Amino acid sequence: MELVVTAAGVLTIAAAWRTIRVRAVSVWATMTPALVVVGIAAALVRPPVLASDVGAGTAALVGLGAGVALFAATRLFLLAAEGWTVLRSDARSIYGPTGDLPLGLVVLLAAISVVAEELFWRGLVQPRLELTLGEWGGAGLTWVLAVIANLPSGSVSIVLGATVGGATWAALAVWSGGIVAAAACHLLWTILMIVFPPPQAAGVR
Repeated sequence: MELVVTAAGVLTIAAAWRTIRVRAVSVWATMTPALVVVGIAAALVRPPVLASDVGAGTAALVGLGAGVALFAATRLFLLAAEGWTVLRSDARSIYGPTGDLPLGLVVLLAAISVVAEELFWRGLVQPRLELTLGEWGGAGLTWVLAVIANLPSGSVSIVLGATVGGATWAALAVWSGGIVAAAACHLLWTILMIVFPPPQAAGVR
């Protein structure tokens, strides 16, 4: 059942991104419910482990610190890649205007999406694959699957986020033995990127 939910989840995420790209519908109206469904399904078939190798509090603190570091690194990269037109356009579309939705609601929807996403990738997929491939093998394949699931978005920013962020969150899950560190990092990074958009997006917010 876990492998079935894993496959269905990857396909659901990919289909949601494809729908957003082709139909130009709201990311939050489409991706949030899709992630909530796969997150709940993942938690039902494999209850998540918070942090089996370190205390949950320690995992959360390290995850938050990693989130700040990842945010800083992302901002520096976007500044260095200012001449990359496609990336700049993607950054504006993701971290720029929130449309008709208030910023507080967008942050809430983003938080829900992140938690659900981590329940799926780090709560189900990674520990399940670790049973066969070992810790780093499971983390590596989880990372690859996450990147593949995000490819249909057609967004350079989304794919780069899944590549760099996904590697960070997978590594945090290996280190802590659970989802808390990865979820804390992913959550803080996402909120910071929305509340404090990169310079390329600030002017159109």
